[in-house]
Amino acid sequence: MTSPPSPALPPAPPGAAPTGAASPAPPGAASPAPPGAASPAAPPFAPPSAPRVAFIHLDLGIGGAESLMLSMAECLPPSHVTFYTCHCDPAHCYDQVKAPGGALAARVLRRGAFLPAELRGRFTALLSHARVLFLALCLLLDTYILDRGRRYDVVLVDVLPTPLPLLRLLLPAAATLYYCHFPDKYLVRNTVNGRLVERASLLRRLYRLPVDALENLCTKSADLTAVNSRFTAATFESAFPDIPDAPTVLYPAINLSQFIPPAPPAAKAQALGRSLTLLSMNRFERKKNVGLALEAFGLLRDRLPGGKRDRARLVVAGGYDPRNKENLEYMEELKGRARELGIERHVDFRPSVSDEERADLLQSSLCLLYTPDREHFGIVPLEAMYAGSPVIAVASGGPLETVVDGETGFLREGTPEAFAEAAGRLARDVGLACRMGQRGNAHVREKFGLETFEGNFRRLLGESGERGRRRRAEAAGWGRLLLTVALAVVLPVISAWAFR
Repeated sequence: MTSPPSPALPPAPPGAAPTGAASPAPPGAASPAPPGAASPAAPPFAPPSAPRVAFIHLDLGIGGAESLMLSMAECLPPSHVTFYTCHCDPAHCYDQVKAPGGALAARVLRRGAFLPAELRGRFTALLSHARVLFLALCLLLDTYILDRGRRYDVVLVDVLPTPLPLLRLLLPAAATLYYCHFPDKYLVRNTVNGRLVERASLLRRLYRLPVDALENLCTKSADLTAVNSRFTAATFESAFPDIPDAPTVLYPAINLSQFIPPAPPAAKAQALGRSLTLLSMNRFERKKNVGLALEAFGLLRDRLPGGKRDRARLVVAGGYDPRNKENLEYMEELKGRARELGIERHVDFRPSVSDEERADLLQSSLCLLYTPDREHFGIVPLEAMYAGSPVIAVASGGPLETVVDGETGFLREGTPEAFAEAAGRLARDVGLACRMGQRGNAHVREKFGLETFEGNFRRLLGESGERGRRRRAEAAGWGRLLLTVALAVVLPVISAWAFR
């Protein structure tokens, strides 16, 4: 990469519509286009006040990526939003898209449910590319044949960039925005969020060669690429060094209206006097490192005095898809590890909790144990801090940009000893936990609320549209040049033949 990750957008002037953004240092903002991307002479892009956006997302379940896509959709009128997805299970999705009452339920188009996500646990990457490409074909089919009145100003693709060249070619009037949660080439089985943990076999390396080349080629076709953190921006540049434009950083947000604010310190202290609940909330995937929470909790129980030891419990909750082999296996592995540590009676496993249960857990817990290493961003720490629970997280990746060490939680080395020490400080001084929770709530409201996010997202849509307009102008210019050259060659030949 030739340019650094884009800095954050400046805040809107007084009286302006919210396009909010913070300075480069604090999180919570989108970034402007990198140097050289915009032409001063070009007229500004002027989309409708609410652009029409099509979202292409593989599986609309429960997770950070899905929460972010829904936050984006909620910045627009429901009638201007369409989701194309292969899978959306009413028993495993957010309330916004859950029929019949979800605000966006009618805007979700399920296409390609017959396509397998894997074949006996293999070829997941290849099949994911095929599925997301199929969704793009469905969008094109709807646009040109089945519903010719359907038009989009922006097509937003996340997870995989595979359909971008096709959309750019066959839907040139729409700008393409790619939201890269993390480069797929760094999410292979022998890595943990970009960190190599074991050498892949020769066969797997040969399998990944064309898959990674396809990702690299398709990523270049986006009019604008956005990422979820400065950590992911740096990883993106490492993964795609031949893409000159730095990605724009758009931090995820949480819908504050869907979560209850923290209880008053006295009320929370009283609740913690009855039960010391430590919470782990992640998808049931091995890369989430939930075993660290179990081991840290085991050490903590050994160190607490009798009364507090009896009140201590660990709740392991999060997204769980029974169709996913890894989810099934990892759940059983975690239950087995809890038995080995002798803490199974004090650990409560809650897969796929409802939004109401989730909010209650986040508010009532002593703290959140956030265990992934090199996490791309991490939406759950924001939810916990807003609800008034401090966060203990591994000091790497996205939490470095969201958790203020010693103020809204603790950033620690990813070891059971370090996590148990931090949790012990909170268990012994619940007043400290309450004060940290209050500071965390203020931090999230200031930096990560939907109002700030909405302004940043609209700026991102506008910049995508502007780049798409410049792309079309350049294409038209090349077309005129080629036509001129063709006429310059053909007309003399025709003239010579006509007047011979």
